[in-house]
This record gives sequence, C-alpha cells and structure tokens, in this order.
Amino acid sequence: MARRLQHLFRKIVADKRRARQIQEEEAKREIELKMLKISENAAQQAACHRREVTEKYDKLREEADYKEQRRRIDGIEKQKIVHRRRQRAWEAFKTEKVARKEALKLQEKENYERLKSQWENTIAEQVRKRGKLVEQLLQLVEVEGEWEKMHAQLHQRVKERTKQLTAKYKSNGVVVPKREVIERAQHEIMAEETEDERRKTENNWLQAEAEFLQKLDNDEEERLLAENAEERAARQKSALSIQCAFRMFAARKLLRRMLADLYVKEFDTETYAPRYRNTLTGKVTTQKPNGLGSEELEYENRWVIMTDDVLGEQFFYNPRRMKQSWAKPDDCKFCEPCCTNALSTVFATVWNSQDDTYLCQACYEKEYVARSQQGDLQSDAYAAYDGSRANGQ
Repeated sequence: MARRLQHLFRKIVADKRRARQIQEEEAKREIELKMLKISENAAQQAACHRREVTEKYDKLREEADYKEQRRRIDGIEKQKIVHRRRQRAWEAFKTEKVARKEALKLQEKENYERLKSQWENTIAEQVRKRGKLVEQLLQLVEVEGEWEKMHAQLHQRVKERTKQLTAKYKSNGVVVPKREVIERAQHEIMAEETEDERRKTENNWLQAEAEFLQKLDNDEEERLLAENAEERAARQKSALSIQCAFRMFAARKLLRRMLADLYVKEFDTETYAPRYRNTLTGKVTTQKPNGLGSEELEYENRWVIMTDDVLGEQFFYNPRRMKQSWAKPDDCKFCEPCCTNALSTVFATVWNSQDDTYLCQACYEKEYVARSQQGDLQSDAYAAYDGSRANGQ
C-alpha cells in the first residue's frame, strides 16, 4: 500500500513537473515570438528609416542638380536679354543718327527754299522798282539832283532808238506816227532796263546761293569733324573702360584661381555645413573667402563616414557627388585590422605594398613599432594612401 501511495505521489509530482515544463516552454515560446516580432518590427523600421535617409539625400541631389541647371539656363537667358537690349540700343542709335541726318537735310532744304523764295521776291521787287523808275524818268522832261545823269542817258538812248526805228520803218516803206515811234522806243528801253536789272539781281542771287551752299558744306564739314572727334573720344573712353574691365576681370579670375589653389572645401560631418581650410596655414573657417565672390569651391571627390542619429549606424556620403550609401563604396579602401576586429570602419591612410594591405594611422604605427622590434621592417614598402578617394588620389 505504501508503495502504491509512493508511486502515485511520484506520478502526480512528475505530472505537475511535466505540466510546469510545458507551461514554461509555452511561455518561453511566446516570449521568443514576441521578441522575434519586435525584432522584425525594429528591422522593418530600420529598413524604412534607411530608405527615408537615402531618399532624402537623393532628393537633395536632385534639387541641387535642378538649381544648377536652372542657374545655367538663367545665365543663358540673361545673356540673350543683354544681347537683345544692346541690339535694340544699337538699332535705336542708328535710327536716331539717320533721323538726325534727315532732320538736318530737311532743315537745309527748308532754309534753301526760304532763301530762294526771298530772292525771287527781291528780284521781282527790284525789277518792278527799276521799271517804275525808268518809266517815271522817261515821262519827265527835266530832272535835278542825283537822277539827272540817268535821266539824260535814258533820253539819249530813246532818241537813238527812235532814229533807228524811223530808219527801219522808212526802209520798209511803213509810215508810223512819230508819237508811236517814241513810245515804242521808250517801251524797248524800259524792257532792256528791267531785263538788265533782273539779270543783275539774278547774278546776285546766284552768288548768294553759292555762298549759302558753301556755308552748308562748311557746316557739314565742321559737323562731321565734331562728330568724328566726339566719336573718337567716345571710342577711346570705351576702349579704356573695356581695358579696365578686362584687367579687373583678369585680376579677379587670377585671385579666384589662387584662392581655389589655396583653400580646400571640406564637409563638416557634425554641422553638415561646408568649411574652408587654408592649406598654407592650416586655419579652418566656416566663412567663404571674400575673394571668391559669387563663385563657390567644389568639395573634394571623397567619401566621409557619418553616423545616423536614430539608428546609431554609420553610413557613407560623398558631398561632391551628393551620393549616400549604407554599404561600403567599392572605390574606397578601409583599414583591414579595424574592419576585421569589427571595432569601427576607418578609411585607410597607409598602403603596405609588400603585403598589399591597407592600414589606418593607428594600426600603421602599431605595425611599424612591432616590425621594428622584430627586425622585419621595410620602410620603403609603406606609402601614403587616401582610402576615402578613388585610387587613393
């Protein structure tokens, strides 16, 4: 009976222990499933975060490329606008010059027409006055004063002309009263006097016309000389301005090239901002050198190692190409001992050509000391190598 009770008790204890083990295994399995689910969620979130970071840098690169293309297009359009503006200014200058010449020609023509009209009126008035004077002198019998000599000459010419006409009529057998012959002679003398006066006044007009045209030629020559002198002075001034502008442009270009050789633009992994390092003095500043003006230095074509604030993982970024990568770039070399020990990812700074291995500065110093102690040191086998650049250059 005691054995049966003992066997029953042992069986009950074993069943309880088995049930407890089953419960513990189920609880452990549930915990493992929860942890697996949590880890899967964490992995999914980490992968999602990595994609977001990559997309962010891709978007930054696209925006930078768009801005650069927009800047180039704007520069070309600005040059076109400046060219069209200068072309319009040149066309306006030529049009103004032609209009000024046409205005001068029109003014000269108007002045000539005005002068000609004045002289025509003067000729007609002089001829009328001369005819009136001759007519009055011929009608008077006696005249005293300044017109006495002219009066005598006119009457003498009338007498001679009367004799000529009388002889002519007699030879033709025509009988004409003496009064008509005298009137005919006076009329011819008056016509001759008026014609002489017209011819004399027209000669004066021709002389005045020649003087007017000569004056126009002189004015045109003086105007051309003045315009040529003004244009020569303007060209000299423009040439001097162009020379000064070219020298200033060349000096500015030389200064920018010297500053580009002196300064190196680096990417600050902590502030995500550029910094400028003076290769001569080693001084680093976040302010761009003033001599560069509107131009900007380019980043060096190298990769940098950055740490993500959320995941705490390292990733690689090329600021010049604006490219981000979670995996190690193929064109970079890393310190093999550091990567083997899984301590951290460090770019190589030294290349051992004997073993074809890449080392960082700390590992290089350790290996150098160790091989020096072992007597297996070949200093010529070590060469400087920048693992963050393609081909170490």
